[in-house]
Amino acid sequence: MRREVKSQSVNGHFTPDRAIKHDHLDDLLAAMKLLHETTGQVEAFAFAMFLCMRLAGLQVPRLWKADIDAAFRRVPLKESHKWAAAVAYMFKGEAWIALHEAMPFGATASVLAWDDVGDLLSVIATRLLHLPLFRYVDDYFAADR
Repeated sequence: MRREVKSQSVNGHFTPDRAIKHDHLDDLLAAMKLLHETTGQVEAFAFAMFLCMRLAGLQVPRLWKADIDAAFRRVPLKESHKWAAAVAYMFKGEAWIALHEAMPFGATASVLAWDDVGDLLSVIATRLLHLPLFRYVDDYFAADR
């Protein structure tokens, strides 16, 4: 029964064509090391050293992070695909249908759609604007002076 329900669902008709890629903490640490090597501002990554530098009035590299709220919901659906993103439900004995205008939560395709958009934003930031940016799903992060 469960296999039959899945085969009739939106996810049952979608097969991802690639794996999701993202940056890792090791990438951020490598960037921090490069920042240290190029600026000479950070003697160690230990918290105590950061405190010592701050107390001495030296500029300490910071980490920042930006989270794209409901990222997949920011990817609009193609008009001809909206039929597949409808949700039918009963409310007070009456059948209702809700049509999504953007990628719905829970759909495998929503994850890949955001991955494409998120990757494009990352490429623009890193290759065109030369920003030291990393991405993990819908989070962007970096080390900054």
